[in-house]
Amino acid sequence: MMGLLNKFETTFENLEKITAPIRYSPHTEEFIKECYTE
Repeated sequence: MMGLLNKFETTFENLEKITAPIRYSPHTEEFIKECYTE
């Protein structure tokens, strides 16, 4: 069970690394805000 959790955390960290440049780019900032407000 712990192995699965660790694998999930690692996957999540990798996702954050991939999405960070997208999230912080000015073009997608408005789009992200729209996604979170709905």
